[in-house]
Amino acid sequence: MKKTAKVLCLLLAVLMLATLAAACDKNEGDTSSAATSNATSSGGGNSGFRLEKKDWDGVTINILTHNKREHAFYEFGTLAQETEIKSDNVSTAFQERTNLLEQEYGIKTQVHFTEEGLGAPTNEIEQQILAGLSDYDLVADGVQSLTKLGTQEYFWNYYELDNGYIDLNADYWDQSAIEALSIANHLYYITGEAIVSDNAATWAMYYNKDLLADNDLQNPVELVDAGTWTIDALYEMCKAVATKVSTGDTMSYDPADGDIWGMVSQAYDGLAFMWGAEQSMITKDEDDLPIMRIENERNVSAWQKISAMLYDKSCVGVADLFGPWSETYAKESQIFTNGNAAFMPGAITVLDGETMDNADINFGILPMPKLDVDQEEYSTSCTVYWATFFSIPTSNVEKLDATCYLLEAMGYYGQEMCTYEYYDKTLKLKKMDDPEDERMLDLLFQNRTFDLGAVYDWAGPTAGMLQFYTSMIGSQSSEIISVYESKRDSFQDAIDATIDTFTKYRSSKKGEPISVRPFFVFGLPLTGTLRLALCRALCRRLLAACRGCAAA
Repeated sequence: MKKTAKVLCLLLAVLMLATLAAACDKNEGDTSSAATSNATSSGGGNSGFRLEKKDWDGVTINILTHNKREHAFYEFGTLAQETEIKSDNVSTAFQERTNLLEQEYGIKTQVHFTEEGLGAPTNEIEQQILAGLSDYDLVADGVQSLTKLGTQEYFWNYYELDNGYIDLNADYWDQSAIEALSIANHLYYITGEAIVSDNAATWAMYYNKDLLADNDLQNPVELVDAGTWTIDALYEMCKAVATKVSTGDTMSYDPADGDIWGMVSQAYDGLAFMWGAEQSMITKDEDDLPIMRIENERNVSAWQKISAMLYDKSCVGVADLFGPWSETYAKESQIFTNGNAAFMPGAITVLDGETMDNADINFGILPMPKLDVDQEEYSTSCTVYWATFFSIPTSNVEKLDATCYLLEAMGYYGQEMCTYEYYDKTLKLKKMDDPEDERMLDLLFQNRTFDLGAVYDWAGPTAGMLQFYTSMIGSQSSEIISVYESKRDSFQDAIDATIDTFTKYRSSKKGEPISVRPFFVFGLPLTGTLRLALCRALCRRLLAACRGCAAA
């Protein structure tokens, strides 16, 4: 009888081990789950939506976002909730999308706005998770802010979601962002046609058509078409236009004094010029791990050209170099819209907002200039402070499937219902009156890139990678190598810490979903290697107990 008990105990142990192992490794590398099979091409609703139509029975997905940008309001269909939103075609389109998702799929959305602006949603989600709460199912915030929780693995890895609802290869998700922002096959932030504020955050070059014509300068659109719109070409135009009429030894930053600048800018635009030159601070290796490239020869050459132009106070006015930021920053757009500057870099939100609506100038839009004629394509990027991305908190477990389904539907129907209203009918039709400008706008978005160094701001916030070029502009330094060498170790240490965080967890290959249903310990989710380690620890204790029983 005693022997039989021992055998039964061992058999039970084996059975429990098998069960635990299955719980730990379920579907690893397996893409044939039942959930995935639901992602058919049969469509749903009244469109070609790829997912099988499903009634989510009125589930409410709580979305947390910031309160400072008008886009954060109207792109989530919150006209009824926020009275300060202007009623226009874009707002109406997003409201109609919200209504459709509820009517066709039974998914309601409740949008919550933080009292503070960008970064506040991320901070709130952190407090929620630490407190074991799950009030919010989806967060929309500036991507640079979101990385704070990405490095703590407080967001679901999109590559590991196993329900088959989010198609990261779909054209309504920004493929450049997906490729650039993953590290070690961990992807915590996505953007695309579900919203418009990522487009509004994209850099462009604005120019005064009349000032260039008055100085007998070539139409820069012709240079763009010829592939010769370069930093050198921009600099030469700036020098040709600049005219000093004020008294004093230097150009005046007060439009009332009448000086004409070649270009007005700000220190942060240094990044925009570098990205226009296709020079990111970070590249990635074959294992999807970040590598610094600041000391690359072409990167150094680009900065020498850009800094030489930005530091030339006879024709280029960089707001930050003319006094305290609070006193001069706003004058950048004031000078341009008053007709006192030929060029001004700025995000698309400048075009989208009221700044240009009230400007009494004949302006156009261009891509950021190339480094030189050898550069094959024009390039641009986003201001990472408020380029809005989506992340799913790991506290979202019960409504994870519905949230993923909602995100995919927001992307698809955003492309179908909202993008045209924003891009074609608002940016183009209402803000532009020249087909050339419309064509340049299209060109802007053809090669938009993202720089991991700026997004993660390694070694930041005051002396991190996001401020690398900005700080050099502040000190008017062109010695990129010496500045980089003084910061390299701190940059690398921060990068290594992020890599260590991501690689210590079990990760799937891109496009191969695995099950990541977490254990919760003290309200906190355990996924990846931590989950596996917990399972193994329990198994070892069970085996030890069974061996003790058998020995007895």
